[in-house]
Amino acid sequence: MSKKSKSSARTPTASAKRAPLKEKTMERRRTKALVERVLANQDALSQHRRRHELANLLYMDPPWSYGRDPEEVSGFSADPRKHYPVMFDDELRLFNFGDLATRDAVCAMWVPNSLIPFALELLKRQGFEYKTKLTWHKVFESGANAACPTLGPVLPSSEDLIIASRGAGLKISQEAQKLTSVMSVVRGAHSAKPAIFRDMLLNLFPRAPNGEATRPLEIFARQKLKGWQCFGNEV
Repeated sequence: MSKKSKSSARTPTASAKRAPLKEKTMERRRTKALVERVLANQDALSQHRRRHELANLLYMDPPWSYGRDPEEVSGFSADPRKHYPVMFDDELRLFNFGDLATRDAVCAMWVPNSLIPFALELLKRQGFEYKTKLTWHKVFESGANAACPTLGPVLPSSEDLIIASRGAGLKISQEAQKLTSVMSVVRGAHSAKPAIFRDMLLNLFPRAPNGEATRPLEIFARQKLKGWQCFGNEV
């Protein structure tokens, strides 16, 4: 090998020199975006709290990013980024949805199978303790499994609604034991959850420990619902 060739092999190219700088620049942009999002979320939560009475039943379907950059879109049609804005993992960690609830409250959170540990972490950060879950078995009109493609080892055809409580929680109705933990319901539009689960929650928890009627709030709501407070950028 010539001296020139050896020298070229040891000398980093211009693009290689720029790579660390480019990565640092991208990281600064991500951090800046995260801070801006967190501050905007805090402001929105504060505004809602000033305008509404605290809820004691929270119902939410977070816009998960599955641990990836919210701007990174995959080739799957089911990728949530193709349908609505998603949230950074750290953004969700700093999203204090518990501030909208009373000390004694219940939170029902939808979570895909791969993110159950993360969902439990988020609930714990807000003072909620896991109690049980309802499972939505997704089916087509024909009754066949409505599985969706993912990067994971299995094709999920179900999603869980984790139920957690804080403080004394809410009173469970006498009808609660008549519910089954798994419901087979036809899948609708992307990410849309069957309305029957909202009804089930109100039947499960009709009253607060002091006897007052449950005050439900849907977080990340897509539409206004009669009898519910709604929080989200789509309402």
